[in-house]
Amino acid sequence: MRRLHFLLMIALAAAALLPLGLAARAAADDPVTWFFDETTEGENVYWTSPTAVRPDAAQYLGEYELTGLWVKIIIFVPIWVEVTDMIPPEYLSGSDTIAGPAPLVLFDQYVAYPEPPEDPAIAANLKIGLNADGHGSLGATDIILGIIYLDPWGEVEIHGLRLAGRITITADGVYRPADINGDGVVNTADLLLLLADWGCIGDCAGDVDGDGDTDTNDLLALLADWG
Repeated sequence: MRRLHFLLMIALAAAALLPLGLAARAAADDPVTWFFDETTEGENVYWTSPTAVRPDAAQYLGEYELTGLWVKIIIFVPIWVEVTDMIPPEYLSGSDTIAGPAPLVLFDQYVAYPEPPEDPAIAANLKIGLNADGHGSLGATDIILGIIYLDPWGEVEIHGLRLAGRITITADGVYRPADINGDGVVNTADLLLLLADWGCIGDCAGDVDGDGDTDTNDLLALLADWG
C-alpha cells in the first residue's frame, strides 16, 4: 500500500509538469467513401476497398447504402432485372458510431427476401466493416438464389445476383490505450484506474503497453500520453 501511495505521489507530480494538451485528441478526418459493385452466381463475395482510413482512430462513424440490387433471370436469354425496391428499407442503409481501433463491424446480419417463414428468393449473410489495416470490407456468404415473382414473367428462377452500393467512413481522434476510461483525455481519472489495477496479470484494464500486466511500464506509458 505504501508503494502505491508513493507511486501516486510521483505520478501526480510528474503529470503536473507535463504541458497541457501534449496529446490532445485529434480532430475528425475527412469522410472517405468507397463504391462497390459485385456480381455472383451463388459463390461467396469478398470485396476490399482500394484505399484505407487510419486503423488507429478512437472511433469511427460508418455509413452504408445499398444503391442497387439486380437478379439475373433467363427468358430465352439472360437478362438482369432490378429488384432494389423489393428489399426492406432497413437493409438498404444504416449508420453507426463504433469505438476503435480497427478491425470493426458496421453491419452483420442475415438478409432475406421475402422474410421467413416464406422460402427466400434471395438470401445471404451480409457483413460490412473495416479490416485491421483500415480498408473497407464487404462479405456476402451462404448465398441463396431461389424463385422470385417478377412481372410480366411470373415465377422465375434466379441465376445471378448483382449488388452495388457505397461505404463512408470517418475516422475520429486517435486510439489511446492510456485513456482507460474512454473519455477522450488521459488524466488523473485514468491514473487512479491504473493504480487500482496495479499488479494485475492477464486481462488488465491498466495494461497500457499491452504486455499482459499492470506495472511501472504502464505507468510510464500513461504519463507519456498525459493530456
